[in-house]
Amino acid sequence: MITKKKIITTVSLIIVAAGIGLTTVLYREKAQQKVIEPPETVTLEHQNLQNIISVTGSLESAYKRIITSELTDQRILKLQVKAGDRVKAGDVIAVLDSAPINDKLMVLKESVNSASQKAAIDKSMVVRNLDNILESSEIDRKRAKEAVNEANKSLEKAKSDASLAKSLYEQEKSKVQDKEASLENSRKNRESAKQKWKEKAEGISETKVKIEQMENEKNGLEGDIKQKEETYNHTKTDYQTALAIFENMAADNTQAAEDIEAAREEMENKKTQMQEAEEEFNAANLQLSTLHSAIQNMQAVLEGRQADYAAAEADFQQKSEEAEGAEAALHSARNTVELRENTYKQSDAAIAVAGSDYNKSLQSDQDIERNSHKAIADQQDSLRGFEITEAGSNLQEKMDIKKYEHQLEDCIIKAPADGVITSLGVQEGDVYKGGEIATIQDTENLVVTALIDQFEIGRLQNGMNAEIQAASEGNEKIKGKISFISPIPRSQSPGTGTNDNNNVSSTDYPIQIALSEHNSGLRLGMKTRTNIVVREVKNAFAVPYNCITTNEEGDSVITILEEDDTEKIIKVQQGLETDYFVEIKSRELKEGMKVIVPVEINETEERSGITVG
Repeated sequence: MITKKKIITTVSLIIVAAGIGLTTVLYREKAQQKVIEPPETVTLEHQNLQNIISVTGSLESAYKRIITSELTDQRILKLQVKAGDRVKAGDVIAVLDSAPINDKLMVLKESVNSASQKAAIDKSMVVRNLDNILESSEIDRKRAKEAVNEANKSLEKAKSDASLAKSLYEQEKSKVQDKEASLENSRKNRESAKQKWKEKAEGISETKVKIEQMENEKNGLEGDIKQKEETYNHTKTDYQTALAIFENMAADNTQAAEDIEAAREEMENKKTQMQEAEEEFNAANLQLSTLHSAIQNMQAVLEGRQADYAAAEADFQQKSEEAEGAEAALHSARNTVELRENTYKQSDAAIAVAGSDYNKSLQSDQDIERNSHKAIADQQDSLRGFEITEAGSNLQEKMDIKKYEHQLEDCIIKAPADGVITSLGVQEGDVYKGGEIATIQDTENLVVTALIDQFEIGRLQNGMNAEIQAASEGNEKIKGKISFISPIPRSQSPGTGTNDNNNVSSTDYPIQIALSEHNSGLRLGMKTRTNIVVREVKNAFAVPYNCITTNEEGDSVITILEEDDTEKIIKVQQGLETDYFVEIKSRELKEGMKVIVPVEINETEERSGITVG
């Protein structure tokens, strides 16, 4: 990469050499007479700038898969593809010999089948014994349940009668509590309504005070607005006067540039003062409008609160009447609850007799249930023990059957994805010992792989645009984007480094660039040259580096050659830098300006009388 310093030095040396040759001839013709040549210039024009990083790389597949198998020591019966074949996902690549696996699978299945038939006969005998016990136990339990149900019906009827009596008593008792709560609630509602009535009156008073305060504030603000309007009109007149002076001076070619600039600054100052006064005047008007709306809203609030006050007064009268009615209802409910309580107490004796009969029948039922459960559990334990023994006896055989069935499926080697067979690691008839069977690559979707050193990798980001040139396609440029940037450097292979220690790590980082367009002429492994666009500026002013100098204040400046051959200094801001050009920005720049290229003059030549053009 050519650095700025090298470019500037080279250009300066060329210019100086040319100038010395020219002025030496003039010096011989006109001894002691200085020859003044016009300065070298470049024309200022808009151009597109790009900061790029160039790398070499190669084309690789975006998808690569090495096909292997967990099955080893199996013969390759058929090899269905050859290098260069295009395959689809699921296509058969190779077929391994499955005969040994089939033989083992058949022996295992026959062994498991014989054991299963014997176990089925033994199990049926245990199941029949269990069914007989279940049937007899069910009859005994059914009879005991019927006796319990009859005793339970008698008990439930006694309880139902007592429950009804209790329910009636509780209902009347609850009514008393409800009446008490209703009275207490009515009294609270009456007090609450009274308090709200009082609060509504206070709210009316507060609202009237706020309206009066806002009216006073409005009156004061109206006076302030008149003062701000006068200030704004005064500053507007000053600005119009300053503008007229500036425009007259600018139109007058006899006026000095310094005077015109001073008039322009005075005009800008008056414009700023006018804008500030206008903003203050508009803000005061907005504040007055807002305050006026607030007063109207508060008037509406006052009307609403007056309506609320009247409603609160009526509500208080209604709540007072409701409290008086609740006191009368409570007295009537207390008389009724005394009658219901006496009836409820008489039903307890009937429940005690029915309960004794029910407990006796329930005890008998529990004894029968317990004995039945024990007999059934003993027989079920026998059945479970038999099943556990049966399951454990051929567990390993069943696991081996599943293993061999999976191995039969694995004997058919299929393509995991669409692609092209780029290499084969086996031949038909070989005994497979592991490793590569075939390699599939996607030749339609290619990527460029390249290495970027540690000084440039930090400038790259995923998604950056790139232009790729392949040797086979001549000067044709193919668009692409960075799709991968490695977070770690590539390990350097032994013997490839420049350091004496062969185990040092490379400072080159791998990247991948995805092609944005298809090109049928590209092939895997082709070498490429890629320009990555790190930054780009379009339609910008730019000049060579040596056109920019620094003034005493440290600002970047360029020198313009005017049409009358006078020079003008323009302060600029530097932007994007390329190998030779640098972007410059300033409101004073115009298309077609002549920018002077500074030339360094050798002090020895000046003393000898030679002028460098």
